Amino acid sequence: MNIMYYILYSILWLLSRIPLRVLFLFSDLLYPLVYYVARYRRGVVRTNLKNSFPDKDLKEIIAIEKRFYRHFVDMVFETVKFIGIRKKDIPKHFKYKNPEIIDSLRAKNLSAVVGMGHYGNWEWLAFMPYYAPDYHSLSLYKTLHNKAIDRLMIKIRSRFDVDMIPMQNALRQILKLKSQNIPMLCCFIADQAPMGHTVEYCTMFLNQPSAIFSGLEKIAKHTKQPVLFLTINKVKRGQYEMEFFEIAIDPSEYKEYEITEKYTVLLEKHIQKTPEYWLWTHKRWKRSHIILENRERYILSPSLKEFLDKNNL
Repeated sequence: MNIMYYILYSILWLLSRIPLRVLFLFSDLLYPLVYYVARYRRGVVRTNLKNSFPDKDLKEIIAIEKRFYRHFVDMVFETVKFIGIRKKDIPKHFKYKNPEIIDSLRAKNLSAVVGMGHYGNWEWLAFMPYYAPDYHSLSLYKTLHNKAIDRLMIKIRSRFDVDMIPMQNALRQILKLKSQNIPMLCCFIADQAPMGHTVEYCTMFLNQPSAIFSGLEKIAKHTKQPVLFLTINKVKRGQYEMEFFEIAIDPSEYKEYEITEKYTVLLEKHIQKTPEYWLWTHKRWKRSHIILENRERYILSPSLKEFLDKNNL
């Protein structure tokens, strides 16, 4: 495991020394191989897009699909470049659109739970400490089966002092920091399908019945921390802009799953605006049939109930 880790890291570190404009030339060469030759998960992407945008014809779907793959390959090289990027160069690639959101919380001595999606280049979330130095930045992650890759990704993501926390340790670590009065921004990437045994809440997401990860809301309510939505918008190749939106300042004022629904709606709006920047390669809706077959086990949103009734499901 250690040998594989050092080999991978050494190769990626050497590649990261190459100027980003040159890496994008490599991206231009690799894109047709990924899209036309290897056809990496093209069936999954096509199905996801068609189901998410039933009002679009095949020509429009393919156009989005191609833009997605171009962005996807770019993102790989951007992440490679991130490994060797200098701190002074961060503002050239990553900007902060509305710092007043975080400044307002800091003035009130409040921490926050932050929900985001696999949108833009989420790996550049690692720049968070640069723009929020007064906060202890946490990022929750799911441990990978390949130990060398898992160690490599933790190394990359924690380069600028983001504290990588396994999902199963999240609540314990947040409560520990809170007891020490350490201000924190705890980030969740909460847009993929939750594990089957953890599903509680289901709603309509991108025109499809979807099981929704509710851990964001649960932790916020348990720790009494405000909830924010974060999106990392692509400005152009190699340049992104971080933007926050308030979801709930006092989570206790919201009904059960209301925060989860607000997060889902915000994410959906951003995906619909520029769909090519979301990660379409995941089998996000592979359990939808289970939701329909076992709907009595879950809390269903009004929009999902309306969909089921309308379609006699």
